[in-house]
Amino acid sequence: MILGALNMKINVDGVDYKVKVHPIFDCYASSESGLIFTRPALSRRGLPRSGPSIRANHWVCTSQFIVQAKYTPPYKKIRITQDGFTKLASAHRFILECWDSIQPRKIVVRHLDGNSLNNILSNLKYGTVKENVDDAFRHNGNYAEGTRNGRSKLTEDDVREIRRRYDCGELLSKISVDYPHITNVSVKNAAKRITWIHID
Repeated sequence: MILGALNMKINVDGVDYKVKVHPIFDCYASSESGLIFTRPALSRRGLPRSGPSIRANHWVCTSQFIVQAKYTPPYKKIRITQDGFTKLASAHRFILECWDSIQPRKIVVRHLDGNSLNNILSNLKYGTVKENVDDAFRHNGNYAEGTRNGRSKLTEDDVREIRRRYDCGELLSKISVDYPHITNVSVKNAAKRITWIHID
C-alpha cells in the first residue's frame, strides 16, 4: 500500500482549497470536493525534451471531461502530464489515490450514491467488483440489461410472447422452434424469468 502524500492548502483564483498531493504525480493534487489541480508546466525552450518538467509555483484547476462507453455509465477523466509522461486517468480513482492510497487495479472505486459523476471524496470508496456491481444495480438497475445489451438476440416483445405461451402451458421445445437464432436454454431462462427479470 502506498500512502497519500502531502496535505496542504492552496489558493486558486482567490479561493482557498484543502488538497492532498498525489503520491506519484506530485505536480497534481485533489480537493475533497472532487476538483483536481496541477502546477502548470513552464516553457522548455532551449532545454532538452527528456529532462524533468519545470513547473510553476502556483496551482490551476485541471479540466475534467466525461467519457461514456456503450452500455456503461459516464465517468469523468483527466489527462495527466508530468516529466515527459502522459496518461489518461479516471478522476474518481485519482482523487481516492490522493486521499487514501494506491490500490491494485483489481480493487475498484465505488460511487456510494450510484452517481458515477459525483466525485466528492465522501462518495468514493475502494471495494470489490461485486460490491461495485451491487451498487450499480441498487441505484440504477443494470446498464446492459435487455435490448441495451448489444449481444441481445431477443426483443422485449419476444420475451413477453415466450412467457405468454409458456404460462398457457405450451412446451418449451415447441416454443424454441420459433426462435432458432437462440439456444433452447435461452428460451427456457426467458420463459421462467431467470433472465430478462426487468420485464413484467
